[in-house]
Amino acid sequence: MLGTKRVFQGWWIVLTGYLSQLVTVGATGWVFGVLILPMQKDLHWNRSEIVGVVTLARLVGGLWGFVLGPFVDRHGARALMTASALLAGACLIGTGLVQSSWQYYACWAVFGLSVPA
Repeated sequence: MLGTKRVFQGWWIVLTGYLSQLVTVGATGWVFGVLILPMQKDLHWNRSEIVGVVTLARLVGGLWGFVLGPFVDRHGARALMTASALLAGACLIGTGLVQSSWQYYACWAVFGLSVPA
């Protein structure tokens, strides 16, 4: 039994939380710095229309957090994390298929539900 130390389970939780936040912040913040000019050119929208979805997603996520908090306390986070990741992925794929601004905002509003602030 010498040298068979196991990693404390809490560190796996920290790692999982860190990775999920890294992906979330990348999808909602950093990506706009790279994509804003091509999106403006392709969609003929102004910057406010393009970046306004971040505010919408944060607002929806913040309000949704009041519902999800008690749910996680009662049922745990495993199923919720899986469902949220699938929903967020679907919304980001949907964002690539939008043709009008209302579709863009709808995708990001649902994305806000999957990533509570």
